[in-house]
Amino acid sequence: MKKISRFLLTSAVLSLLSFSFHSTLFAYWVWSPEAGKFINSEETVQETAEEQHNYAMEFYKKKDFKEAAKQFRLLLKAYPASQVASEAQFRLGVVHEELGDYNRAFRAYRDLLQKYPSSDRVAEAVKREFRIGNLFLS
Repeated sequence: MKKISRFLLTSAVLSLLSFSFHSTLFAYWVWSPEAGKFINSEETVQETAEEQHNYAMEFYKKKDFKEAAKQFRLLLKAYPASQVASEAQFRLGVVHEELGDYNRAFRAYRDLLQKYPSSDRVAEAVKREFRIGNLFLS
């Protein structure tokens, strides 16, 4: 009887502790009734490319460059042919420059030139690539 009481008390304490930490738990995969499948909530994008771009720009304006980079990458993955994709690709390069990751910034600008050669940002991307190249040489 004493063992059962100790077991129940221990179980009750563990249950209470687990409930007190419930707010820190996060589900990465959640069921989406609209999609009819489980989706990764870390990679959820907005309904349209423009909404996703605006969402990413909010982080950019707040100088949360890591999150902005993540959101721009999600936009490029989900909407690669959208009208805002070339701008997202350019901003991804700028974000990596802000983070001091010049290799990734250079690759982002290179990808802009390769994937979106008619972008309005091509001239600026070439200038930024040139500046990064000079940084590598010095």
